[in-house]
Amino acid sequence: MFILAATVVFALGWAMPRDFAKAAESICSDGKACVYCRETSLPYVDVGGGKIVECTASQLRQTLLQCRGVDGVSVTFAGTIEDAEKTALRFCLSSVSRQSWEGLTVICGFSAKLRGGVVADGKKINLQIAYRNGEVTVGSPLILGSY
Repeated sequence: MFILAATVVFALGWAMPRDFAKAAESICSDGKACVYCRETSLPYVDVGGGKIVECTASQLRQTLLQCRGVDGVSVTFAGTIEDAEKTALRFCLSSVSRQSWEGLTVICGFSAKLRGGVVADGKKINLQIAYRNGEVTVGSPLILGSY
């Protein structure tokens, strides 16, 4: 009976949506991360209505512990358009939109693997992926900074 209960708990934990910060570590550990928040005790860039705290992707979880009112998180790493597409597949994005212009490709969609989201054009979105000039940026619920 214990083995059955443990298996069910493990399976539910594996399938449950998780925070993007936890998922970001699996995307890249050496990339740059940005936390868009309203309050922090860390050094930040003031952008008027909020603050941007930068760290490495491997420091993201620790950085989030020192930020309050988090509106979004993004990670940027060296990659190709194929890496951006693989990221979309990894998160099983649905309701996907893809736009390309002037060397920039942006993919948006909803992943049941992630918590939260915003509604845009009547569709729920919780992951945005951008590729330009050898850099991939992945943000949730959207990329709030530049890319």
